[in-house]
Amino acid sequence: MEISKLCLSCCETTCLKECLGRCPHAFVVALEWCHEEAAGDIGLTLGAISSSIDLSVIYGALHQNTNHVLVSMLCHSEGSHFTCFTLENGSWMFYDAANKEVAGLWENVKDICVKRVLKPQILLFAEQE
Repeated sequence: MEISKLCLSCCETTCLKECLGRCPHAFVVALEWCHEEAAGDIGLTLGAISSSIDLSVIYGALHQNTNHVLVSMLCHSEGSHFTCFTLENGSWMFYDAANKEVAGLWENVKDICVKRVLKPQILLFAEQE
């Protein structure tokens, strides 16, 4: 990302390029929802989210293949109810209050969110081992 800064001593504009010095072990994406989104809006949003991301595509200075995978997703439903999905041993698990269900594949997670109108809010990505 390039940023233009004005030097206070010489009054010239300098272009600075921001980059990561090293790849983080984990990173978080936060989504903000407006109000009463329909299940279709949730489906479209989840359709745009990949379960893995190569950070070198976003931060060009990193070495290639800095793959991170989605390992957890916190969702909000109507009221003040939160649920969580976690990736455990290659399979997605769904936690809702005291209940734990096997969701299975990422496609199943997306289907559960649409059917139960669960809005993803916090997505945690970690280095792929």
